[in-house]
Amino acid sequence: MTSRMYLLSLSALALLCTCGKACNLFIIVSGQRSGSSSLSETVSKLSHGRVANWNEVFNRDARQTKLLEWIQDRTKFWHRCENPAEVLADGLTNLCNSTEQCGASVKLFDTHCRKRKEDTRGWADEHLLRSVLNLKNACYVVLERNPAARECSLDWAYKTRDWGITPGAHAAFLNWSGLERPACSNNASTAFQETHDGWFRLVRQILHENRMPFLDIRSETFMDGSHKLKDIAGALLAFGGF
Repeated sequence: MTSRMYLLSLSALALLCTCGKACNLFIIVSGQRSGSSSLSETVSKLSHGRVANWNEVFNRDARQTKLLEWIQDRTKFWHRCENPAEVLADGLTNLCNSTEQCGASVKLFDTHCRKRKEDTRGWADEHLLRSVLNLKNACYVVLERNPAARECSLDWAYKTRDWGITPGAHAAFLNWSGLERPACSNNASTAFQETHDGWFRLVRQILHENRMPFLDIRSETFMDGSHKLKDIAGALLAFGGF
């Protein structure tokens, strides 16, 4: 485990929330199989519909986001990786067309905005990533999971199609398939570890350079049961002024 990955207690999170800012966009910077779906969904539910869950806006597969429902210019949506900040702004303008407080949550992965389907890494144009990480109306969350656990979960999902995000979903898959997940290694492969570390090092560096405050959270904070997910999601909403 790298030293920069730390457990953020709820008391520390509450203290950070007092220094938060009003925002209408929650950007969860993370990686696949890190609990970002659970966090994003819980933030939306706790907001009582005020925060829409737009999921993976910049995934090549348009089915992974509901942003298209809020973009009038569909051509702009299909080219969303060419001007990501503008597309998010347009979506929010249509979503928040009343005086009622509203917003959206978006997940941001290193695999997003790949130029070709076969590419394993995205955001080849770093200035576009920097533009998404410099939005004055956004609150940022860096959500990082142990890379060995991430790789193990990702490999299992690709091999079996078990993309469940809760223990109950995994149990249902086991009952249906009879496939029992093997124990995970304590260490990630060298290639995965380097990609993982490079991504999180880059996004933290950009956020610091842009002087953007962000919450730095370990996925294990709620995955190991030490804290309730709804408590963390509630603190994030408070951090954003909701």
